[in-house]
Amino acid sequence: MNDFVTTIKEFRKARGWSQQFVADKVNVHRSTYRDYESGKCEPNINTMICMAGLFEVSLDRLLGQYDDKPSFDQQKIRILPISVDKADREYIEFVPLKAQAGYLNGFQDPTFVEELPKFNLPRVDTGTYRAFEIKGDSMAPPIEQGTIIIGKYVENFSFIKNLNTYIIITKDDGVVYKRVLNKSKSKNKLILLSDNPSYEAYSIQAGNILEMWSYYAHLSFGYSASLPGQLHSFLTELDLDQNVKGLDDIIDNQK
Repeated sequence: MNDFVTTIKEFRKARGWSQQFVADKVNVHRSTYRDYESGKCEPNINTMICMAGLFEVSLDRLLGQYDDKPSFDQQKIRILPISVDKADREYIEFVPLKAQAGYLNGFQDPTFVEELPKFNLPRVDTGTYRAFEIKGDSMAPPIEQGTIIIGKYVENFSFIKNLNTYIIITKDDGVVYKRVLNKSKSKNKLILLSDNPSYEAYSIQAGNILEMWSYYAHLSFGYSASLPGQLHSFLTELDLDQNVKGLDDIIDNQK
């Protein structure tokens, strides 16, 4: 049963689940499940069937009788549906904020993808691309709320480059855009970093990732010609003649 011990541990860790979570799902105590993973005892056939169902694998694979056990570093991300124009060129589908909840369920549905807004860009390298509207300011500056990131599809986790930025489609957090540190070989996970220091880094397991897209370009429409807050407040409180001297004082104080 050594293969079984190794396999269930790898399956659990690949999905980011705790021993307690799996134990609850297969109706055993945590200490009992811990003994399964340490090889101190073996589950009965009914428990094995429950575990196979939980991990969505056959009993043979659960018992380690296949060589293709889950490995984050080697895991290949699923092939996704695309849409093309009359010249058979791939469109870049756009996933706005309002469509992102539906995208988590429909990203593999050709009909859903076909109905997304789409566009083409000139001089785009070979590959499959998708555009996502970004929520929040965790990558600001320069990526502000509402920025559209165009990403190139990542076919295999082994292509991930340390400290590059990626759009990551996750089961739990939806669409996130982060800088990535690849710890797949040593710890079977990625560490996600924000450029905004107000946000802490966190890790994500392979089983929580649906798709990844590497940064290719971005479109930003958030530029504002309005005055910075300090100047705006100052200028609205004083009349124009007073502003000239007051503005000089502000500039002098910043030197």
